[in-house]
Amino acid sequence: MSLSLCVDASVAVKWVVGEEDAPLALDLLDDALHRPMEILAPTHIVAEVANAIYKRYRAGAIDLEELRSSMRAFISLPVRLVHTDAVAERALEIAVRFRLPTPYDGFYVAVAELLDCDLWTADSRLVNALGARIPRLHVLSTYRP
Repeated sequence: MSLSLCVDASVAVKWVVGEEDAPLALDLLDDALHRPMEILAPTHIVAEVANAIYKRYRAGAIDLEELRSSMRAFISLPVRLVHTDAVAERALEIAVRFRLPTPYDGFYVAVAELLDCDLWTADSRLVNALGARIPRLHVLSTYRP
């Protein structure tokens, strides 16, 4: 097993906002913190997590204080944000190759690929689109602590 792992926003948001599979996401986080493993993500994860939290606020699922505390909780996590020219270039290559609707998911795959680690997602659409073609891509529902 690698000494690092990459997570996408669909996993990270579960760390700070209770929703389906949040216990599995928290188990993954706990395991990473206690091994210790470095948690990696492309820089735009911050915007994606903020967007997901904001959507819950707009829907009335959380109040303003919960929005703020959820964002502070995410920012306090030891996630190393990765941005290099190589990641950006590879993300676009991945988006084109797999005909992704946007390159955002390609950034997560590129980080995992270039830094040789597993990528965890709760996004079944991404897993269905890339599936076996990205062997180190794992769906959160299959995680076992």
